[in-house]
Amino acid sequence: MPGNSESECVDEEKEQGALTTCLDLMEVSGLAHKHPDWSVERRRFWFITNTEDRSLGEDPEARDALGKAWARYAGQARETFRDMGAPVLVAPEIAGGFGIADLVVGDALVEVKITTRPVPPVDEWLRQVLGYLLVDWDDVLGISTLVVYAGWQGVMLTCTVKELLAAASSGTTPRLAELREEFRAAVRPDFATFIRNRKLQQQKRVLRNPRRGTQPRRGGAE
Repeated sequence: MPGNSESECVDEEKEQGALTTCLDLMEVSGLAHKHPDWSVERRRFWFITNTEDRSLGEDPEARDALGKAWARYAGQARETFRDMGAPVLVAPEIAGGFGIADLVVGDALVEVKITTRPVPPVDEWLRQVLGYLLVDWDDVLGISTLVVYAGWQGVMLTCTVKELLAAASSGTTPRLAELREEFRAAVRPDFATFIRNRKLQQQKRVLRNPRRGTQPRRGGAE
């Protein structure tokens, strides 16, 4: 564009490169969730062979959408996230991986959603983040606030756990520990299946790498 300096053009190229990388990483990360038993090498091979024509990062519409979402985050939400404090946990596993949330920032459990729908499914989002709260049986994360970040709009929907529990009943406010026990009982069959499948995946990894963890120590007595 007329009047743009060379540095501005370079910055734009760097921005497009960063957006491409982020989108490509999303595809690889998605494979890790869908196929947790796959090795890193296998995921890399799948990504290379299945994106020869064009990866998600090379889609101009996807880059443009991610760029707009990032601009709204930087302009409207980044300072709020900073004020939420530490720690910051990305994709924290809950109950040994039975649930995997998006973020924990400070004492807040954060679910990130992107939608261009005129009426976002907020109720559905809240049910999901509530499920993560309830599956944290032993309160390992110490969550006291639930947050849904609508990335396309750059808006944060926030509710404290106390407010949520009070609104959940017209009578006596239910205790979180009791709700967690009830939820744990309700999902016990699913949790047992998850544990069984995870053990099978671990056994498969051991069979593929039988020598891992069994190498002799150097310098020891023969």
